[in-house]
Amino acid sequence: MIFSYGIILINLYIDVYVGLISFADISLILMSLVSLFHYKQILWDKKKMLLVLFIITIFIPFLLYGNEAYFDTTSFMFSSIKLIFYIFSYLLVPKILFENHKKFNLIVFRILIFTIALGLFQVATYYFPTDLFTIYRQSSLSYGLFRITSIYSEPSLFLFSVLLYFYLIFSKFQIKQIYHVLMFICTILTFSMTVYGIYFFGIFVMILNKTKNQHSSMQRILILSLTIVVAIFIYINVPILQVHVENLFELKPSSATTRIVGSFEYALEAPFWGVGAGNEINYFLANKDILGLEYYSLSGVVNNILAVIILYNGYIGLLIILAYLFIRYSKHCLNFLFVICVSFFAWGYFNTSGFFITLMLLEVYYMQKSLESSYEIKEFNLIYIDYT
Repeated sequence: MIFSYGIILINLYIDVYVGLISFADISLILMSLVSLFHYKQILWDKKKMLLVLFIITIFIPFLLYGNEAYFDTTSFMFSSIKLIFYIFSYLLVPKILFENHKKFNLIVFRILIFTIALGLFQVATYYFPTDLFTIYRQSSLSYGLFRITSIYSEPSLFLFSVLLYFYLIFSKFQIKQIYHVLMFICTILTFSMTVYGIYFFGIFVMILNKTKNQHSSMQRILILSLTIVVAIFIYINVPILQVHVENLFELKPSSATTRIVGSFEYALEAPFWGVGAGNEINYFLANKDILGLEYYSLSGVVNNILAVIILYNGYIGLLIILAYLFIRYSKHCLNFLFVICVSFFAWGYFNTSGFFITLMLLEVYYMQKSLESSYEIKEFNLIYIDYT
């Protein structure tokens, strides 16, 4: 049951911290320790050597820029230790989750239903207000609109629920139609371009994946056309979405422009080897007058995972992690991998449990695929690193 509670905490308390460590981190630590003591082995293969190279790139900015005025060594060491821990948890935890993957998938489904139910509860408190839930009701208002946040601190973070949703779909977990409808309603009521983009891209990938061998070309065209019509209808009827899209294409100040354009603008101005883990804000504040950034946030916060990796590990680090993901997962898990990679443009929580939990879901899905066909069984003939 510790794994059930751990996964629940990871998703429920992704924003809640005790000092510098979140409840999600505590859950991951517990799950990693249990996995370590349970198996007394670490599964390893040649592809994972890329992760070793990625860890090496973490320390290059420290060697090159450790004496620079902006560089905070304490922040760098803490962030680096966290990042290395997350990588090891990614290596340890999926195996024990996969051990009973049917129960694990059921837990993921229950978490998803909880986030949906809480989102619908927000709807109820908005349209049927009471004094008891006044604060909760007000926390759901932004841009003058009621927007679902569910368990998250802001509507755009509902993308985590969207990723859980597509993990279940690609894992062929049976979801009743009513839950698909409720998920759609909650997604729409976030009024978030981020959530809309990931949701409809996932639907597009799901349709291509599901209909590839089950429907004629004409049927596939009709289904895809219907999806596009629904997306256009939503765009026409959601003014805030129109504003964000127009701002993005016209490069006007907005959250979408900052995430997609501004974050890369900052990353392109950073040193080739990055500025060092935990120092992206320090570097920005120390150099903002000479960087000449036009579209970037004045806070120094980077809301784009690809840009964050460039700032942490440099371009080589980004190349290594993308190479690892596509080498390991593209052949048999391309559908979910595409959805995850597209989501990277919309959030910047790289050195957090949220990013690596997403990779753990991808790894568990990869292991499930190995059971469906014999072509991947050889992948489990791995090197066992026994630390006992």
